[in-house]
Amino acid sequence: MNRSYYQTAFDFERFFEQKEMPKLTLRESIAQYITLVITTCFGEYTHDDEFGSLIWETDFDLLANTNTLKEDIRKSLLEKLKEYENRTTDTRVEVSLGENLSNTSNRVRLKKYLTVNVETTVRKTNERLRVSGDYMIAPLAYKG
Repeated sequence: MNRSYYQTAFDFERFFEQKEMPKLTLRESIAQYITLVITTCFGEYTHDDEFGSLIWETDFDLLANTNTLKEDIRKSLLEKLKEYENRTTDTRVEVSLGENLSNTSNRVRLKKYLTVNVETTVRKTNERLRVSGDYMIAPLAYKG
């Protein structure tokens, strides 16, 4: 059975004009869904309060131990991806924390970001898939 996978954000104008909708491959659909889990905060999806990522729960927790924070996020992401992305198996998650300094006018702005690497196996094809992304956190972290 061939399934069609569509990209988000859904183009409703194109849909209502009854035009062909852009389709994704299975691998692209899984990568898009992994990113959706990572970028959704708990409670944002109204039909399931548990869907999402712990990242946004810890966004302003500047006093937390960095290693503990990274490990909590890694475990949470692994758990949620195993729970919600059933088209994959043997999923591994790595999380690292970085900082980016930028000079704007007379201030130095410090931005923290998480790099999330997910490696998993597509059940249908037994191929490995790697999804990576950088996610800015702690938006009120300023130095200067």
